[in-house]
Amino acid sequence: MRGARWMNTAEYPEIVFEVEHLKDIQEIDRGFQATAVGAMTMRGVTHSMEVPVRITLLPGMLAARGGGVEGDLMVVRSNFTVRLTDFGINLSGVEDKVANETQITLSLAGASPKS
Repeated sequence: MRGARWMNTAEYPEIVFEVEHLKDIQEIDRGFQATAVGAMTMRGVTHSMEVPVRITLLPGMLAARGGGVEGDLMVVRSNFTVRLTDFGINLSGVEDKVANETQITLSLAGASPKS
């Protein structure tokens, strides 16, 4: 997967999704769900994308989950699909073994310590 034919991690070590803005924001229990509008860059190729996100706010939970420091947590989760060929990944010869559409699952946690 890391070779030049696939992800070419020697030349392109990062996959980046830059969020430009959120739309269709709806308040839900302990947070929000929305659509993140942005651009994903993989293998030097950038595509505009819209992906669903769920943002969970956890006030006062940093101490319980982060080593005893008081503060708040925020968790961002998303599941979406990318087409590998859209990013220049060559599937010739392995189409029966590797799906072009790949599911991405993302979970990010952010902490805000109280000063």
